[in-house]
Amino acid sequence: MREASDPVVTAKELSERLDCSSEAVRQKLVQLHDQGLIERRKVGAGAVIWWIDDDAAEPSGINVDDPFWSLKSAAGEPVAEDEIDDILYGGDE
Repeated sequence: MREASDPVVTAKELSERLDCSSEAVRQKLVQLHDQGLIERRKVGAGAVIWWIDDDAAEPSGINVDDPFWSLKSAAGEPVAEDEIDDILYGGDE
């Protein structure tokens, strides 16, 4: 999310970047929202935008047993497992 050109993203945008289903991304975004790490707002009929809550603490770690990480990619080249955090949270720059 930190690498996005806009301050907000949609589940569809992230799913295209991560090469997985929009539903899988949406479920993960809801989980991150429930943890207080990101914010969301409905902006239309079914449209939701998401952004990082800059006041939230950085994630303490990733649960490798989370079924999200075992998903098969839908199409195209999959994102390497070690690149997922950089895409979602931004790299160490």
